[in-house]
Amino acid sequence: MIEVETLQGIFYCEVMPHTAPDGSTAGHFIVEPTQVDGLNDCGDNRLTLTACHPKRSPASASWSPR
Repeated sequence: MIEVETLQGIFYCEVMPHTAPDGSTAGHFIVEPTQVDGLNDCGDNRLTLTACHPKRSPASASWSPR
């Protein structure tokens, strides 16, 4: 669970499993820096988190689709 506090209140988000391009299922996976489709608007109340991988490296990105 991820807790998000905004002016509208406190919200709890659940990390949902997602199938990665290689067929594995996880709550997160590593993508190429040019693969930005995970940031597209999916028409729902989705929270997308991004991070550098390896840590503190802007060379690539990790994202969680939900």
